[in-house]
Amino acid sequence: MIERIDKKRLLILIIGILIFLAVFLCIFFFSGTKKSEFYPEKGVLDLKNWQPQQSGILSLSGEWHFYWKRFVSYEEYSAGVLAPDIWAHVPDVWNNYSINGEKLPGFGYATYLLQVVNAPKGMPISLRIPTFSTAYECYIDDRLVSSNGRVGTRTEEFEPEYLPQIVEFTPDSESFTIIFHVSNFTYARGGMWYAINMGTPEQIANMARNIADRDLFLFGALSVMAFYYLVLFLLRREDKSSLYYVFMCLLFAARTMIYGDYLVYRLIPFISFRAIICISY
Repeated sequence: MIERIDKKRLLILIIGILIFLAVFLCIFFFSGTKKSEFYPEKGVLDLKNWQPQQSGILSLSGEWHFYWKRFVSYEEYSAGVLAPDIWAHVPDVWNNYSINGEKLPGFGYATYLLQVVNAPKGMPISLRIPTFSTAYECYIDDRLVSSNGRVGTRTEEFEPEYLPQIVEFTPDSESFTIIFHVSNFTYARGGMWYAINMGTPEQIANMARNIADRDLFLFGALSVMAFYYLVLFLLRREDKSSLYYVFMCLLFAARTMIYGDYLVYRLIPFISFRAIICISY
């Protein structure tokens, strides 16, 4: 009897290892970004000789203009009189930034700004914007193209939200400015904590679809396994290991719902931001 239980536990362990391997393989194969020679330096992204079909999707990870406790408009930046407080490395939480030797707190608001030059004129471009902490407005030059929640300079004006979005636009010239107004008065850490991806509309659409398919596959597989081992436990209640495995599958399934494509909004459209944070913790 003991030998049979040990074999069952070994089988559960092997299945758990296979799940972890499947997760990592899915992330590897469905990832649409490549290491590229195009990246922001001192707040400027030079797209000279950029060919999307050969270069693939670009990650806008690098140095951005960062203005703490001010919402800088396109008109103010174009006037050329505003110097950034720091060149901020993105993605990262602003708690890791220091201005005049002092680390920034989690609560506050700021502007991230990136100047894009030598872009292909007349070619449609898409951005996949992940979740920020915890509200933002995105402007291309002076045009608002995307937002999450409601940004504000005080708690009373602010409303948090987590929802990845895709933005498509066609630059009017070879130069344009990406501006993010970000505020956080909810979470312990604030800022642009995930990378923004840029490419053609087809590339970004495929990337978003791959992320959604990956999340749906993982959630479905974990849910089926949780149900299967729940049935095993109900048939043999003396074997608690099956119940532990059910809990583990449910934990991973819940985490999958609030990451990547945020599958939770498809399953529970009316879910609140507070509920998402509770699930996360």
